[in-house]
Amino acid sequence: KDVADVNEQLEALFDINDHDTEALTLRSRFKIQQNRPDEAVKDLAEILKTYPSGKDALFLMAQAKIASGEIDQSRVFITDLERYHPTYLNAGLLNIQAAFASGDAEGALKLSNELIDKTGAAIPSAETSMEQMRELRTRALSSRGLAYLELEKLPEAKADLYEIVKRSPNSSSALVNLAKVLTAEKNHQAALVLYENAFAADDENFDAVTGIVNSSIQMKQSVKAHAKIDELTNSNAGRNDILAALHYLRSTVYSAEGNAPATEQQLMLSIEADANYLSSYSAYATLLAAQDRTDEAITQYRKLIEKRPAPEAYTMLGILEDSRGKTAEAEKNYRKALEMAPQTVIAANNLAWLIAENQGNLDEALQLATAAVSRNQSVAGFYDTLGLIYLRKGLYPPAIEQFKKAVALDEVSTQKNGVAPTPGYRVRLGLALAKTGDKAAARREAETSLRRINELTQKEVSDAKNILASSL
Repeated sequence: KDVADVNEQLEALFDINDHDTEALTLRSRFKIQQNRPDEAVKDLAEILKTYPSGKDALFLMAQAKIASGEIDQSRVFITDLERYHPTYLNAGLLNIQAAFASGDAEGALKLSNELIDKTGAAIPSAETSMEQMRELRTRALSSRGLAYLELEKLPEAKADLYEIVKRSPNSSSALVNLAKVLTAEKNHQAALVLYENAFAADDENFDAVTGIVNSSIQMKQSVKAHAKIDELTNSNAGRNDILAALHYLRSTVYSAEGNAPATEQQLMLSIEADANYLSSYSAYATLLAAQDRTDEAITQYRKLIEKRPAPEAYTMLGILEDSRGKTAEAEKNYRKALEMAPQTVIAANNLAWLIAENQGNLDEALQLATAAVSRNQSVAGFYDTLGLIYLRKGLYPPAIEQFKKAVALDEVSTQKNGVAPTPGYRVRLGLALAKTGDKAAARREAETSLRRINELTQKEVSDAKNILASSL
């Protein structure tokens, strides 16, 4: 719990054992736990220079790369780990983590099932004891439950995660995971009870604290949320890393109350308490952007990138630069995001759109948009981008197919979440239909889109009216 003291002891250990692999491994493990994966990588690289097949170093290096968002690089080390240590079952956990980190819940589900099967059939060995196999099986079952949760298969998720709680009723993380299912079911009262039990089991579990606050917000009990944050603020005086997180949490409560000035104040206090608490930078920048303070938001994201470059921050910078008409800057930031993490689907989709709208390389745009759709097949906007590229390439039937998928998904989202539809999708569907000579269908789409004319851009309004004029 005393991070500074542990750091001091580890540094002393490293000074005494200048080339000690165990000391380097211990320090790198601690750095990963403290969310400092980039520093851990340096230590692990030193170990792997001398021992390229080192099991612990390969495992930790893959973990560090996953934590840094470098999923493709993590898989290189996982492959080495499996090649040098083919019976090492823990490599399966890394594959599952990499799948989750890349947004591949289906992949995580498949890998979890594979690990469950392997641990069920494996025989204890010097490398993996019976107790370790039981622990692996439990973690694989938990991962499967979380994969089901991401896939919105709530009964299956609840069954797996409830089984984990039965096996480990005092496990704070198990209680939190089951609470997440209840939250997804909108049973916020039951979720709150589990989050409180998780906090009672481990008062260092910040996920439990976050769950208590968010459940309280959902039940319109902001007084309860503030009280919990007050309690923790008093008990963590002087621990700036914790206080930064608590200020951030309080900002979410004020945001739910519609108190923008107080929200901004708490985010600023969070940044002052710990300049490395990145969530506050992101939230502050989003708040500024929502208030049309784009320049200030961009400044915040640049500060964030100076501290720790991340694909998410570059993606947001791209969005903000695009919003103020700086297309070249937007493209540059999207490309930086994709250089760091090629699986960043929003950056890929947005870059593909920019290329298509600005007479760029349509083959590159097609590759980017196809990758975005393949990685997340539930986002209407991704299909809309792919449709636009086919339209620009003069491939009208596949354009129509993609636009229809965008419209269909948009309708499902509207019904499920109560959000307003996006009429621009229908405008572009109308354009593609008109190109094939189906004037009647094109006209229907244009007329439907114009019923929400205030939600269309000037170009979309112009395109819709042109469709109507040409279909007379």
